[in-house]
Amino acid sequence: MEDGSKIPIEEFKADGTENVLSGDGTYRNVSANTEGVEYIPMYHIKTDNGKEVMMSSKHAIPTNKNGVKLAQTLLVGDEVTTLVNGEQVTAKISTIERVVYEEKVYNLIIGDDGDAMEGKTTLYANDILVGDLGMQVYHTTKAREANDLKELLMSVHPDWHEDVTNWYNSQRD
Repeated sequence: MEDGSKIPIEEFKADGTENVLSGDGTYRNVSANTEGVEYIPMYHIKTDNGKEVMMSSKHAIPTNKNGVKLAQTLLVGDEVTTLVNGEQVTAKISTIERVVYEEKVYNLIIGDDGDAMEGKTTLYANDILVGDLGMQVYHTTKAREANDLKELLMSVHPDWHEDVTNWYNSQRD
């Protein structure tokens, strides 16, 4: 929170009065707090400096060397940004555990679609930098589209890959 306090994600009201610290050092307003249930295992991530967070398989998390990744693609050793005594500190993921989680799950929205595409909708969850729901949707869609193109390219002769890729990209504009 902007005043330095921390509250559990389920207590965010998203009433225009709550601002969270973003990865760029600015404070962003919480415009929504979503809740739901995950029917597939969650990912419990721990870092080598003792931080930990639970997230869905499709939750976006910025890594320091490999860009934004979905939780299901994180690897032990990936570097993430954490907060230690109010300072940004790089930490390595030390363990990743898939966990069946039967409680409600929550996610915040702190920007619009354009902000999410530009990587501006980050916040700290348990002192680990993660993306908001907009960033999650953007990167999940991007990963799905990349898989669609890969499957399409596998179905045509390599001589046609450049043409097919150009066509595919033109359909998304």
